[in-house]
Amino acid sequence: MTTVTTQDPIQPVSTVPASTEPSGARLAAGAGVAFVALNVATLFVAGTPPASDASATKVAHYFSGHAGAIQAQLLVSGLGIAALLWWSGTLWRMLSRAEGERPRLTAAAGLSLAVGLALALVSGCITASAAFRVDDVRTTHLLWSFSFVVLGAAGLGIGTFLLATNAIIVRANVAPTWIAYLGWLAALGFFAGTASTVTDASAATAICLVAFLVWCVWILAMSATMWRAPKA
Repeated sequence: MTTVTTQDPIQPVSTVPASTEPSGARLAAGAGVAFVALNVATLFVAGTPPASDASATKVAHYFSGHAGAIQAQLLVSGLGIAALLWWSGTLWRMLSRAEGERPRLTAAAGLSLAVGLALALVSGCITASAAFRVDDVRTTHLLWSFSFVVLGAAGLGIGTFLLATNAIIVRANVAPTWIAYLGWLAALGFFAGTASTVTDASAATAICLVAFLVWCVWILAMSATMWRAPKA
């Protein structure tokens, strides 16, 4: 008589430690803090810049006296953007899970952030290019104005990112509700700051700056949420 023995199928064994995901979230949280620290520092690296509607002579004088610092400003802000991209990976995972792995708004948020950061980086490149052309007053002034136009356009991407992200936060309770309200406030500021694409009024630039600072506070709050994320 033959005996047939039924064995349970071999179950896959995970080789990833349980602490890997929370450790990654904490690294991402640190990257978010690094972005804020580096980009806030850039506000002081090159001294006080002229207003967006300043005369060509005043703009050229500023660039001639701060050319090296302006170029360093681009490098520092670029490193900050690299850190934020690391941070956004963990944010994507949080939002995607909140949408049940059907990341509709998450995809919109990720694409919008990529567009906004790309335009912000281009704006910095334009400003650094103006520092290379301090001997040409008209070119320097043109590039200075152009950088504000591109920066205003970047606000559209970042504002859309904040709208989508905070909609998920409220819907799925990913983070405290007050963080979502703070994010929406920053989004409104970025949208208002897009006025710099059609005017060189200094008020539009001031709105962009305030929106950026509120966004930084929002990033710090989200980074704190990532840091406190429970273990898998």
